[in-house]
Amino acid sequence: MNLIRGLVLTKEVYSTLKGFDGKLSKEEANSKNLSEDLKAMSLEKAQLESDKRFLQVRLDFLVAKENDLKAKYEVKINTTKECLKDTRDQKRATEASQKRVEEA
Repeated sequence: MNLIRGLVLTKEVYSTLKGFDGKLSKEEANSKNLSEDLKAMSLEKAQLESDKRFLQVRLDFLVAKENDLKAKYEVKINTTKECLKDTRDQKRATEASQKRVEEA
């Protein structure tokens, strides 16, 4: 019985030592691959976060520019409306004075 236990133990020690021949066991290789994948994913995540910050700054800039242009053109539109109103009022006043001149 002790002999069998000794053989089993020797086999386990041999298989354990066999793994130290410079080659990685499946679990170690998988662990190393997962570790490398995790590093790559964290680098990719950092790059994506950097891209996200850049795009957010760009979006903020474009929104500010859009608001600036809206305000600028709104002033121009309002000025044009006022000019048209003044022109219409002037035209009406001219027509009214012409009618008075014709009636007189």
